[in-house]
Amino acid sequence: MTKYIATMILVAAMVVLMGCAQASGGTDPVEPPVDPAITYTVTFDVNGGNAVATLVAEENTTVNLPAATRTGYTFDGWDTNADGAADSNSVTLTSNMTAKALWTVNRYTITFDECDDRINLWDTDVTSITAEYGTVVELPSRSNGHVTYNYSNIISFDGWSATKDDWDGTADYPTTYTMGASNVTLYIAYH
Repeated sequence: MTKYIATMILVAAMVVLMGCAQASGGTDPVEPPVDPAITYTVTFDVNGGNAVATLVAEENTTVNLPAATRTGYTFDGWDTNADGAADSNSVTLTSNMTAKALWTVNRYTITFDECDDRINLWDTDVTSITAEYGTVVELPSRSNGHVTYNYSNIISFDGWSATKDDWDGTADYPTTYTMGASNVTLYIAYH
């Protein structure tokens, strides 16, 4: 029985000591669970432009939206409200969202070089043409003419070329040109 009383005293002492340790700032061995952060995703509909990586951020975080690129177009901004208008370049995330790129098509100019320094073909010059990127442009035509340095030679108009002095009878662009993403000079092609 003495053993039993000694064991009970020892257990009671341990309970008292543990209680004192916790009361004096000891740590609780069981930590409460931490809630995981809520995250949201911004997905980008580039609307014909180059790909833009998805953004992921925690709830109520303000993120800056990246610029987008597209050949032949100017980026106007992101439509984040599905209303067809460009919104702010930053958003505060409170849910998943899709941002749609808005674009304005660029306009470029075709200038025509008729090699007036070498041939005397026409009384008037061809007027330059300005059109939107990707537009198929009808190119002006010219009648036959005479070489300036030798009026006995008649030349025939073949169309327009990307290089000067195209005398071989083939034109890069006989009647039409698809507007590229920059201004261009086309040269008369003849034989």
